[in-house]
Amino acid sequence: MAKDANILITGCGSGWMLIWLAQRGFKNLSGFDYLQNVVDSAVDLSTLAKTDMKIWQDDGFCPSSKLEKYDVITALYWVYSAWGGNYGNKSRADEDNQELLKQFLSNYLPHLSDNGLLFIELIDSIAEFQEPPENAYPIRHSMQQVANCAEQLGLSIEKQMFNARHRKEPKMLYILKKVA
Repeated sequence: MAKDANILITGCGSGWMLIWLAQRGFKNLSGFDYLQNVVDSAVDLSTLAKTDMKIWQDDGFCPSSKLEKYDVITALYWVYSAWGGNYGNKSRADEDNQELLKQFLSNYLPHLSDNGLLFIELIDSIAEFQEPPENAYPIRHSMQQVANCAEQLGLSIEKQMFNARHRKEPKMLYILKKVA
Protein backbone atom coordinates (compact mmCIF):
# COMPACT_ATOMS: atom_id res chain seq x y z
CA MET A 1 0.00 0.00 0.00
CA ALA A 2 1.26 3.46 -0.88
CA LYS A 3 2.49 5.57 2.04
CA ASP A 4 0.26 8.42 0.84
CA ALA A 5 -2.93 6.31 0.92
CA ASN A 6 -5.79 8.07 2.70
CA ILE A 7 -6.62 5.84 5.70
CA LEU A 8 -9.54 6.05 8.16
CA ILE A 9 -9.54 4.06 11.40
CA THR A 10 -13.10 3.94 12.77
CA GLY A 11 -13.34 3.26 16.49
CA CYS A 12 -9.70 4.31 16.80
CA GLY A 13 -9.68 4.11 20.60
CA SER A 14 -6.49 5.55 22.06
CA GLY A 15 -5.03 5.87 18.56
CA TRP A 16 -2.45 3.10 18.81
CA MET A 17 -3.09 1.84 15.25
CA LEU A 18 -2.88 5.38 13.84
CA ILE A 19 0.40 5.98 15.67
CA TRP A 20 1.77 2.62 14.52
CA LEU A 21 0.93 3.47 10.88
CA ALA A 22 2.42 6.97 11.20
CA GLN A 23 5.65 5.52 12.61
CA ARG A 24 5.84 3.32 9.52
CA GLY A 25 5.64 6.27 7.16
CA PHE A 26 1.93 6.52 6.34
CA LYS A 27 1.02 10.18 5.96
CA ASN A 28 -2.74 10.63 5.47
CA LEU A 29 -4.22 9.23 8.66
CA SER A 30 -7.60 9.93 10.23
CA GLY A 31 -9.54 8.31 13.03
CA PHE A 32 -12.51 8.76 15.27
CA ASP A 33 -14.08 7.15 18.29
CA TYR A 34 -17.49 7.33 19.96
CA LEU A 35 -16.14 8.19 23.42
CA GLN A 36 -14.76 11.72 23.90
CA ASN A 37 -12.42 10.74 26.75
CA VAL A 38 -10.85 8.12 24.47
CA VAL A 39 -10.50 10.69 21.67
CA ASP A 40 -8.76 13.04 24.13
CA SER A 41 -6.32 10.24 25.00
CA ALA A 42 -5.67 9.55 21.31
CA VAL A 43 -4.90 13.22 20.68
CA ASP A 44 -2.55 13.32 23.69
CA LEU A 45 -0.75 10.14 22.64
CA SER A 46 -0.45 11.37 19.06
CA THR A 47 1.15 14.57 20.33
CA LEU A 48 3.56 12.64 22.56
CA ALA A 49 4.47 10.37 19.64
CA LYS A 50 4.98 13.45 17.43
CA THR A 51 2.66 12.07 14.78
CA ASP A 52 0.41 14.06 12.47
CA MET A 53 -3.16 12.83 12.05
CA LYS A 54 -6.79 13.94 12.26
CA ILE A 55 -8.68 12.58 15.28
CA TRP A 56 -12.24 13.46 16.29
CA GLN A 57 -15.31 12.23 18.17
CA ASP A 58 -18.01 10.64 16.02
CA ASP A 59 -20.64 7.91 15.92
CA GLY A 60 -19.41 5.00 13.83
CA PHE A 61 -22.98 3.98 12.97
CA CYS A 62 -23.91 7.45 11.74
CA PRO A 63 -20.65 9.23 10.90
CA SER A 64 -20.59 12.99 10.39
CA SER A 65 -19.88 14.94 7.27
CA LYS A 66 -16.18 15.20 8.25
CA LEU A 67 -15.50 12.03 6.28
CA GLU A 68 -13.53 12.34 3.05
CA LYS A 69 -12.67 9.76 0.39
CA TYR A 70 -10.44 7.01 1.76
CA ASP A 71 -8.35 4.29 0.16
CA VAL A 72 -8.64 2.18 3.31
CA ILE A 73 -11.29 2.17 6.03
CA THR A 74 -11.02 -0.12 9.04
CA ALA A 75 -13.80 -1.20 11.39
CA LEU A 76 -11.93 -3.50 13.76
CA TYR A 77 -12.54 -4.55 17.37
CA TRP A 78 -15.70 -2.52 17.95
CA VAL A 79 -18.62 -3.02 15.55
CA TYR A 80 -19.97 -6.29 17.00
CA SER A 81 -19.55 -4.95 20.53
CA ALA A 82 -21.24 -1.62 19.80
CA TRP A 83 -24.21 -3.40 18.21
CA GLY A 84 -24.67 -4.90 21.68
CA GLY A 85 -24.67 -1.46 23.34
CA ASN A 86 -21.34 -1.92 25.11
CA TYR A 87 -20.21 1.72 24.81
CA GLY A 88 -23.19 3.43 26.38
CA ASN A 89 -24.95 3.48 23.04
CA LYS A 90 -28.32 1.84 22.34
CA SER A 91 -28.22 -1.94 21.93
CA ARG A 92 -29.33 -3.06 18.50
CA ALA A 93 -29.46 -6.76 19.37
CA ASP A 94 -33.15 -7.02 18.51
CA GLU A 95 -32.64 -5.77 14.93
CA ASP A 96 -32.08 -7.80 11.77
CA ASN A 97 -28.37 -8.61 11.61
CA GLN A 98 -28.11 -8.55 7.82
CA GLU A 99 -29.87 -5.19 7.64
CA LEU A 100 -27.52 -3.80 10.33
CA LEU A 101 -24.52 -4.86 8.27
CA LYS A 102 -25.97 -3.40 5.09
CA GLN A 103 -26.70 -0.07 6.85
CA PHE A 104 -23.21 -0.02 8.31
CA LEU A 105 -21.47 -0.67 4.99
CA SER A 106 -23.75 1.83 3.23
CA ASN A 107 -22.58 4.58 5.59
CA TYR A 108 -18.97 4.14 4.48
CA LEU A 109 -19.38 3.19 0.82
CA PRO A 110 -19.63 6.82 -0.44
CA HIS A 111 -16.36 7.57 1.38
CA LEU A 112 -14.43 4.63 -0.07
CA SER A 113 -12.40 5.38 -3.19
CA ASP A 114 -12.77 3.17 -6.27
CA ASN A 115 -10.87 -0.06 -5.57
CA GLY A 116 -10.62 1.06 -1.93
CA LEU A 117 -10.54 -1.52 0.86
CA LEU A 118 -12.79 -1.79 3.89
CA PHE A 119 -11.62 -4.07 6.71
CA ILE A 120 -14.42 -5.22 9.03
CA GLU A 121 -14.31 -7.69 11.90
CA LEU A 122 -17.53 -9.55 12.72
CA ILE A 123 -18.63 -12.40 14.96
CA ASP A 124 -19.25 -15.47 12.80
CA SER A 125 -22.72 -16.98 13.12
CA ILE A 126 -21.85 -20.46 11.93
CA ALA A 127 -18.60 -21.34 13.63
CA GLU A 128 -18.85 -22.32 17.26
CA PHE A 129 -15.22 -23.24 17.82
CA GLN A 130 -15.77 -22.62 21.50
CA GLU A 131 -19.20 -22.02 22.92
CA PRO A 132 -19.54 -18.27 23.55
CA PRO A 133 -21.05 -16.98 26.79
CA GLU A 134 -24.81 -16.69 26.60
CA ASN A 135 -25.97 -13.44 25.02
CA ALA A 136 -22.42 -12.24 24.33
CA TYR A 137 -22.35 -10.48 20.96
CA PRO A 138 -25.81 -11.49 19.76
CA ILE A 139 -25.30 -9.86 16.34
CA ARG A 140 -23.52 -12.46 14.20
CA HIS A 141 -23.07 -12.91 10.47
CA SER A 142 -22.48 -15.88 8.22
CA MET A 143 -20.10 -15.67 5.27
CA GLN A 144 -23.14 -15.87 2.98
CA GLN A 145 -24.81 -12.90 4.66
CA VAL A 146 -21.65 -10.83 4.29
CA ALA A 147 -21.31 -11.93 0.65
CA ASN A 148 -24.95 -10.97 -0.04
CA CYS A 149 -24.56 -7.51 1.52
CA ALA A 150 -21.26 -6.92 -0.28
CA GLU A 151 -22.70 -7.89 -3.65
CA GLN A 152 -25.78 -5.69 -3.19
CA LEU A 153 -23.54 -2.70 -2.45
CA GLY A 154 -20.95 -3.20 -5.20
CA LEU A 155 -18.26 -4.65 -2.97
CA SER A 156 -16.27 -7.82 -3.46
CA ILE A 157 -14.81 -9.99 -0.71
CA GLU A 158 -11.07 -9.94 -1.32
CA LYS A 159 -10.15 -12.04 1.69
CA GLN A 160 -11.64 -13.49 4.84
CA MET A 161 -9.72 -14.70 7.85
CA PHE A 162 -11.15 -16.71 10.72
CA ASN A 163 -9.81 -16.16 14.24
CA ALA A 164 -11.11 -18.73 16.69
CA ARG A 165 -8.34 -18.15 19.21
CA HIS A 166 -9.36 -14.71 20.38
CA ARG A 167 -11.08 -15.34 23.70
CA LYS A 168 -14.19 -17.40 22.95
CA GLU A 169 -15.86 -15.47 20.16
CA PRO A 170 -15.48 -16.87 16.64
CA LYS A 171 -14.30 -13.74 14.82
CA MET A 172 -14.06 -13.29 11.08
CA LEU A 173 -12.13 -10.49 9.40
CA TYR A 174 -13.40 -9.52 5.97
CA ILE A 175 -11.48 -7.38 3.51
CA LEU A 176 -14.00 -5.85 1.14
CA LYS A 177 -13.09 -3.98 -2.05
CA LYS A 178 -15.16 -1.31 -3.76
CA VAL A 179 -15.60 -2.46 -7.34
CA ALA A 180 -14.76 0.41 -9.70
